[in-house]
Amino acid sequence: MRDGVPIAKFTGAYYDYGEIGEHEYAIRAINADDNFVDSDPVFITINIGRVAQIAPEDDLTKIVRLQFRRGEPAMLSAEMEPAGESMNFAGRKFPIYEFGEFLSESYDSSFSVRTREEWDRIKELAISRKTVLYRDVRGNCFYGIISALQFDQDRYSTDFSISLLRVDHVGRIEYDPAEV
Repeated sequence: MRDGVPIAKFTGAYYDYGEIGEHEYAIRAINADDNFVDSDPVFITINIGRVAQIAPEDDLTKIVRLQFRRGEPAMLSAEMEPAGESMNFAGRKFPIYEFGEFLSESYDSSFSVRTREEWDRIKELAISRKTVLYRDVRGNCFYGIISALQFDQDRYSTDFSISLLRVDHVGRIEYDPAEV
């Protein structure tokens, strides 16, 4: 369990590739009668040691490391847009705005890769149309889709800008029901 939420079923070692920062972990053992006991919690800080990483949601071990940007530090730009509706009423000069429950977040960042293999992995992630996990050293960690990929190539590197649209992701798993 991570932060009190069940995240995986496993036997043996487990590596949490889906988060960053400090988290509380515990192991929950469940018997055939659905009785359970939790281990003592441990606090672990997950660091990625690079500028940023991106990986496909269905296999978080296939990490693409995004380590540098030619000529300047890598940056992440974001836009957050609360959903709502603007309404105009007779007798009012300006509209009234009513917010809904939805939120849209988009992220843009630029990096450089030196090898063809690194570039091919990034292109494959975009072409696959799969959900990806983005993590960086600033503590940003979210699931999203690659909505755009722009690039320039020369003999030294491929410089690219990647646009990500954040999507909802539920990391909680359900327990198997007890067999009767």
